[in-house]
Amino acid sequence: MELLSTPAITEEHLRSLLNEQPALLEPETQTLLAATAEMQTSAAAREQVLRLGTLFDLMSRLGVDAAIVQETVRVRDRTANERRIARLRAKREEFRTSKRSAFTQLFDDTQQRKLPSLADRFAVLKQRAGSERPLPYGRDLLAASSPTSQTPAFLYRGESGAYPKTQTSMARALNSTLPPVAIADLQRLSDRIVRALRRKFNLSADHALGFLQHYGFPTEFLDATSDPLVAVSFACSLRVGEEGALCIIPTRQLVERGELMDLRIGNFAKRPRLQSAFAIRCEKYPDMKGVEAISALKLDWLPFRLTHEDAARFEPDFALLDARADELAGLIWLLIDSAGKFNNEAAKYLSERIDPGPVVTLRGSDGKDMLIAEDFVSSSVPLVDDEWFRKSHYENWSDQFAASIPVPLSPELLTNPTEIKPGAILRLLSPRALGLDDDTDS
Repeated sequence: MELLSTPAITEEHLRSLLNEQPALLEPETQTLLAATAEMQTSAAAREQVLRLGTLFDLMSRLGVDAAIVQETVRVRDRTANERRIARLRAKREEFRTSKRSAFTQLFDDTQQRKLPSLADRFAVLKQRAGSERPLPYGRDLLAASSPTSQTPAFLYRGESGAYPKTQTSMARALNSTLPPVAIADLQRLSDRIVRALRRKFNLSADHALGFLQHYGFPTEFLDATSDPLVAVSFACSLRVGEEGALCIIPTRQLVERGELMDLRIGNFAKRPRLQSAFAIRCEKYPDMKGVEAISALKLDWLPFRLTHEDAARFEPDFALLDARADELAGLIWLLIDSAGKFNNEAAKYLSERIDPGPVVTLRGSDGKDMLIAEDFVSSSVPLVDDEWFRKSHYENWSDQFAASIPVPLSPELLTNPTEIKPGAILRLLSPRALGLDDDTDS
């Protein structure tokens, strides 16, 4: 019964107990623990007793070592999922406070131009998409055995704002206040990462750039999706009364010109598949709301105004937007980290735009940086929030800050590093483990 009062049952505690009382692996133990569970006054205590019974049963069937490994993975996955749920809940509450509170919903509709609601526009998208079913969306394609989807007839784009122009992220960077040296550094980093992704995942240059665009790096591509719900999720981050837009994009001409990249192609990138993501190469079209682009690509822009009914029905799906469960997001940060110092304004620009990855950055005792997936960090170690993540990487990249001082990596920071498998979606990331420790500029 001493074990049942322990807040956290450790491997050492279990092994010590089994050495003293090997009879615990006998079938009678299951009966005793089941009866003990019924006597507990709290759900948490009952769960701990039942879990202990399951663990002893696994030990008797699989062996002590195999059962402990399985339990370690279970606890790690549960901790990671609890952290993810808490992080997404916090983002949702922050959004509701800033965009959906009673104060933010006050507006004078007599001063507004009349526009359809988001629900009305969403119905148009569903009608277009419905004609193509049963095409699987990216969220249906996460399993490795899933068939490759054909290119849909239409893609969709959602914008949370009445933007007069829709330009690529690179066009916006070139039109910003970034100096030429910053633009040159962004291009150098882009070339470096593209070469690394092509070598690692056997991608074309355009596909590699499409993935960079998806995670926030400036490119000559635009994001789109084959899933109307995803487009709406991007479009609804508004206050009641504000304007946004949805766009219907026919794909036939884009495919014929080789300007469409399907980002659902690999299991190495989870978020693009969840978002049914595509990337459109737009070098020929400086503004997708311009007459030339609308005429050439047969674009259908659908402006809307968010109503109270829309606000009650639609809000961003933060699980779709989250990159902290995506291995490729972590790899992109790692590749930028490994490039050394670069222009301060370029560093600030990237740190504010690239989505935080699923990792904590630590300096190993050998002096080399390692990115450790959140799944493999001990639950006792607090994880950084997005703001701190961005700030720390900005200072690491910027030539205005001194190089970081190596800090020894404590073994207890890792839950169980020996269990990290190369094929896992989330795994210990390092240049050597990924085969990218050589000079990617060569």
